[in-house]
Amino acid sequence: MARPQIATQDDLLAAAGRVLDRDGMDAFTLSAVAREVGLTRAGIAFRYENARRLKLAVLEQRAQAFAARMNGLEVERGGNGLIKLAHFIGTMAHSPRALISFMAKSQAGYFDEDLLALEKQRAASLRSAIDRAMPEGLPDRGGAIDMFAAHLTGSLMAWAATHEENGGAFLVRRTRTWLAMTRIGYDADRPVGLRLGSA
Repeated sequence: MARPQIATQDDLLAAAGRVLDRDGMDAFTLSAVAREVGLTRAGIAFRYENARRLKLAVLEQRAQAFAARMNGLEVERGGNGLIKLAHFIGTMAHSPRALISFMAKSQAGYFDEDLLALEKQRAASLRSAIDRAMPEGLPDRGGAIDMFAAHLTGSLMAWAATHEENGGAFLVRRTRTWLAMTRIGYDADRPVGLRLGSA
């Protein structure tokens, strides 16, 4: 008798993530995940009732990982902190194709309450990191945070369309222009590197 295949929870979620990235939100199936991880469809359905629950588990894990990364960032207040944050976000976007795929998945979530809640969680994490880097004394702090978040999103989309340098360098260049337009100062000679905190 053949020995049954065993996969850990991490193995299963990693395989489901690969299927989600490869096949997209609408074509995601338990059968495809079963083939990817080497289990039976029934074995996966025993842990996750259906494809939707498994898909949500993958997306929730990713949203939590993003929140942990944002919460762990050590950024100083001011222009240099905003530049470092932009660089970090740009380096998270591994390729234009991956970014476009992520954005398409995010758009699909606007019609699903659970997916929308995960996107709101991701947005709140990003806003918190921007808030920590935004300089004090601005007349409309909330508006400035919204504007910088919009700048990051628009710059990422421009990077995906142009396929210019790597995402981190592209966002740094665009953020320096944004800072000049908003008259938020920064030290152009400071390194862009970013430290992760222990959080």
